Amino acid sequence: VSFNMVKLAIFFVFALCAFKSISCERVEFGDCGSKLSTLKEVDITPCPQAAEKKPCELKRGTEETIEVKFTPKENITAATTKVYGTVAGIKVPFQIDNPNACEDQGITCPMIAGKDYTFKTVLPIKSIYPSVDVIVQWEMRDQDKNLVYCWILTAHVSG
Repeated sequence: VSFNMVKLAIFFVFALCAFKSISCERVEFGDCGSKLSTLKEVDITPCPQAAEKKPCELKRGTEETIEVKFTPKENITAATTKVYGTVAGIKVPFQIDNPNACEDQGITCPMIAGKDYTFKTVLPIKSIYPSVDVIVQWEMRDQDKNLVYCWILTAHVSG
């Protein structure tokens, strides 16, 4: 066995470990009225609880990476996102840094009907948020404010 083969094997082991440690966790979600697309999956990192089909724990002072795989049913020339948290029956908006879904979030507009897209962003979990169970609702709307997709899941803000 050559030294180069050993180096290559070690590289693949480290690459696999690195991929495993940063891979997204597919979470259970509900569709809350997606009109202009088909939602395929929602991934949140980190969320080790997803493997056990439990609500994600969102730790205050950290960031969660969100990936949403979807296929538009119509062409979309512009899109924005909004995030809400419902606590004790009260729905309040989460502050997001960039509501323009077509800018620096894995997709560009126009989006073409029938093509698969992955929206990717980071959601800051601010230190000022209370430790509480929360229902997270994430919406994407098109240039005419029509609902492209809407997903909802239960999470727990902690720490």
